[in-house]
Amino acid sequence: MMSRRRWLSVLLVSGLGLLSTQLTQAQEQDQIIAFYLKMKEFAAKLPGLNREGVVLPKSLILQRLQNSVKNESLLIEDIQLTPEKGIVFLRSDKGIAAKHQLEFQFLPVDWPNRTVHISFKQSSQAVSENALVRILGNMAIGAVSLATGDQVMRDLVEKMPYARVQGQVLSIRLDQVPSLAPTLNSQLFGYNAFDYVGISELKTGPDAIYVKLAMRKP
Repeated sequence: MMSRRRWLSVLLVSGLGLLSTQLTQAQEQDQIIAFYLKMKEFAAKLPGLNREGVVLPKSLILQRLQNSVKNESLLIEDIQLTPEKGIVFLRSDKGIAAKHQLEFQFLPVDWPNRTVHISFKQSSQAVSENALVRILGNMAIGAVSLATGDQVMRDLVEKMPYARVQGQVLSIRLDQVPSLAPTLNSQLFGYNAFDYVGISELKTGPDAIYVKLAMRKP
């Protein structure tokens, strides 16, 4: 039979264990609430979470693209944007002057890997891979920049290790783009904020490119 002293000792240990568990649970709840409030504050600063998301008008995109190929002996004359696809109209001044078309479509975003995929088709092979990456990459990176609150559509760097062309698909690792990396790797209480927010829509539309963000489960 357990002695009174031994019984009191067991009861005390059990009580302390229960109290410790309750305190731990309370601390975890406090951390969850604090994370939720911080996440709410963070999300309020993201234009892409608005109901309409972010809209990049044709005029802004065209100006942006014209600046992106200044050193490529190419002139971007116009861009056509519809819900089905986009078409960039170019003229090459290298050798014999000729006109070219670059069609593109945004594919579903691979957000767990922070990767945007863009399919494309050229009317000729006159556009170099470097120019192609700069043209299509500028549109995607510019759209994501504005959606995540960066009001400046920054220039692409000359070397782009975060961009890869395979066949007729350009893939861009957004979290490796120097201008986007600090934002997309933002930490809240040790968690990556963009594990909980991601691109839900990136598409062409009537004379514009549309990008939306949405809350998501990591």
